[in-house]
Amino acid sequence: MRIALLVPLLISASCSARLAHQPNAIEREVREVENRRVQSLTGEDFVQLDRLLSDDLTYTHSNGRAQSKAELLAALRSREIAYVAMNHEDVRVGLYGDTAVLTGRSQLTVRADGHEVSFPVRFTLVYVKGMGQWRMVAWQSTRAPIVRTAAVRGDSRDRTPR
Repeated sequence: MRIALLVPLLISASCSARLAHQPNAIEREVREVENRRVQSLTGEDFVQLDRLLSDDLTYTHSNGRAQSKAELLAALRSREIAYVAMNHEDVRVGLYGDTAVLTGRSQLTVRADGHEVSFPVRFTLVYVKGMGQWRMVAWQSTRAPIVRTAAVRGDSRDRTPR
């Protein structure tokens, strides 16, 4: 009798655990919007990018410079800054009604002041859904430490924290 009750309970728990790790439809939708934003940013599709950014956007760069939507788009259009690549990793999505908060890491390659540089960042960004469309209202990035490992432990170039 105990086994007969235990088996359905274990199957139910197993299915619930699997569903908990799968993104739901809203999370997939937000991730797709973020993918389109990154493609628009790196592909210089400023018409599409304009549609994905809220008019009251606050965009804070990793150097602390904050820009409005108009200021960011003007800097991109004038090529004051250009995003050559933006590769996100370990992205987590938190859903709070019509608000989505994404956190993660990204490897950025940007061109500014005639120089192209690559560096890792940690980011937090916020999307809000209004009139049926997700729009980014905030971006904040912070440079992440570069961790290097050496082939031989104790090598003078090994800067890995222990």
